[in-house]
This record gives sequence, C-alpha cells and structure tokens, in this order.
Amino acid sequence: MRQQKYATNIRMDYVLDKKSCSMTSDKKRKSRELYEQYADGASEADVKKIASKLDSMKKGPIAEIWDSVTALWKMIKDPHAAWGAKALAIGALLYLVSPVDAIPDIIPVVGLTDDVGVIVAAVAALADSLNKYKGIDK
Repeated sequence: MRQQKYATNIRMDYVLDKKSCSMTSDKKRKSRELYEQYADGASEADVKKIASKLDSMKKGPIAEIWDSVTALWKMIKDPHAAWGAKALAIGALLYLVSPVDAIPDIIPVVGLTDDVGVIVAAVAALADSLNKYKGIDK
C-alpha cells in the first residue's frame, strides 16, 4: 500500500499542477492532504456516504469524467478488488462528494476543479486496475 500511495502522491502533485492551474499552491496542498486523510480512513460507512451522494455529483466538469467516476465506484463495490486500491478509490470519491474541500463546490466555474484533479490522480494511480471496470480488455 505504501508504494502505491507514494505513486499516487506523485501523480496527484503532477495532475494538480497541470490540470488545476487556477488553484493556488495552498489549495493544491489542502486537496492532497484531504484526499490522503479520506483514503487512510476509508471505511464501510464511507461507502454508504458515497452511495447516497454520488449521483448528484454528475454536473459541470465532473460530468466530463463520469466514466472514471463510475469505474472507481465499480471497483469499490467489487468484493475481489484489493483493499489498497479500494481505499484510494474511496478517498477520491469521498473527496468528490464532500462539500468541504480545497475549493468549495458551490463556487461557480472553479468549485469542482479540485475534485476533478483528485479523481484524475486516483485514476492515474489505479489505471491498470481500473481497465476492467471501464470495460477495457488488456
């Protein structure tokens, strides 16, 4: 898990630098810290929270990456998926459904940019594992 988490942190830093240009370095740091907190504390209660709120998040820039969001959700629900991978997916989707993050979701235009960065970073870290949930055969 530690090696995968380290890789995720590197990718997350890269994604937040490249994809979320409107975010200050403080906002990028806060995004990474919240995501790590969510992933480290992932639980069954978190899965229920995600289930209750996920559909309402298909809007704005999140709608453009919805296939990635649903692939992360399918991984979480798969009883055969590795727990470490599930924890990363849970962390990313918790970040998405949480109203408390680096850039509050209610801010027009930019409110979901940090959420997109976190989802893209998680997808990059889990790319090979997510292929089967996206319907991509290797």
